[in-house]
Amino acid sequence: MAVDPITLFVIAAAAWGVYRRFLRPYMPTSIAELMFLLGRGDLPPLEQPTVSSSAATRPSLSPKGVTASPTAAEVSGDPGGRVRGAVAMLPSMVRLADIMQYIGSSRLAVPLGIDHLGQPRSLDFGDDTLNVAVYGGSGSGKDTITMGWFMALTSRNAPEDLQFIVLDGKGHWLTPNLKNRAHMVIDPCGGYGDKGTEKIERGLDLIDIEAERRSELIFGSGYRSREEFIEGTKQTLPMIVVLITDGMDAIQGLIEQRLISLASKGRALGFKVVVSMSTPTKRDMRWRINLSTVMSGPLQDRSQNAVALGLPTDSIVFPPSFLPDPRRRHGTFVVRLGDEQMIVQAPFVSNPDFDAYVSKMPMRSGDGSDLLETMLSTSSASIARGSGTGGVKMREGSPSEFVDTAVVEEKGSSITGAALYAAYQRWCQELLYTPINNTAFGIAVKSLGLRKVRTGKGVIVYSDISLAEVLDEV
Repeated sequence: MAVDPITLFVIAAAAWGVYRRFLRPYMPTSIAELMFLLGRGDLPPLEQPTVSSSAATRPSLSPKGVTASPTAAEVSGDPGGRVRGAVAMLPSMVRLADIMQYIGSSRLAVPLGIDHLGQPRSLDFGDDTLNVAVYGGSGSGKDTITMGWFMALTSRNAPEDLQFIVLDGKGHWLTPNLKNRAHMVIDPCGGYGDKGTEKIERGLDLIDIEAERRSELIFGSGYRSREEFIEGTKQTLPMIVVLITDGMDAIQGLIEQRLISLASKGRALGFKVVVSMSTPTKRDMRWRINLSTVMSGPLQDRSQNAVALGLPTDSIVFPPSFLPDPRRRHGTFVVRLGDEQMIVQAPFVSNPDFDAYVSKMPMRSGDGSDLLETMLSTSSASIARGSGTGGVKMREGSPSEFVDTAVVEEKGSSITGAALYAAYQRWCQELLYTPINNTAFGIAVKSLGLRKVRTGKGVIVYSDISLAEVLDEV
């Protein structure tokens, strides 16, 4: 049956329109990418992140087909149309080694990706960046973007200037090659079941202890921030990047409490928090007011858009719920950077590339043991006294010695944590010891076998113990 030429032309034009609008953004641009998407190979290996000093040597990263900034009409229309139009302007893939040449000379800058206007975008942890949240379901690229940031920051900063603490609820960061690395305050905390939860709790305790130590060290010396302290004393005090991943429902409330405190006070103390989670809903989001940057991959429904970006619905230019399924397009995010909104294609880092980079990172000196115990055994008071004031450093009061001399087993008796710590402080005062802080004390007595229980009234107490009479005689 003959087909009219006009009909053939209409069919061909319609097919070309469907391809341009819906299929072209997701098509691989090279044989290597095609093999990667088919699961038959890997992308070309990334080079070690470097910074080019000459703008003339920088390759072009503009998306194919974009020769100038698009007009407002090209990203106008309904929210879904705006998102699809912006995504169509993105490159299909961005290499970390390429975009690192565009993030400037700041040692604390990390890449966000190439935006829908073809511009490389970055984030500077040394500027006014407070804290960052990265949202998105499985496969959206959250781990990819945080791995790229880890590589960028550790390649540009010595361990004495920058450290990481990783609390990993999924297990992605628990690989053996990250253990004992000099840029890690402690090995990544996490794991399956109760044991993994306990490790994360120890990491949270360490953050508390270090924040309290820094508070006394910085503010007690008459300075208002870590930067002022370093400038005034010429001492080193590394920035600490705390990376928290999703999947820790058992202690979600505890983590959120720490986030609220750390997000509001951590900037002056040298902490930067990066939170990676699948969804922003059903969470205590009071810490979100201190987020300067949000990256959101595809969200499941429209009700999550405003919560994720921290904006009223009618102020959202690119709703994340309209982003393409990550199974079709990996690493595409809506970004709120201060007052700006954009869509970016985030830089891609493969697991083999990341592992190859980590294998070349410096190791901790000495026996490479976990630094947690060292931090726990160093109180804020003793550090402040030893920071050049010339004062006499007093001996710390040993929790083990306190328990041996002032705590007795007594079935059915109990004492609150506050009362036990107050008794420890009196014991130290009488013996002219320096008490360690409350958090470190709680960890220490727990390791000694003291058991916490919750009473019927909801009060947490140490059970089956009482204070010895010898405490009153000290």
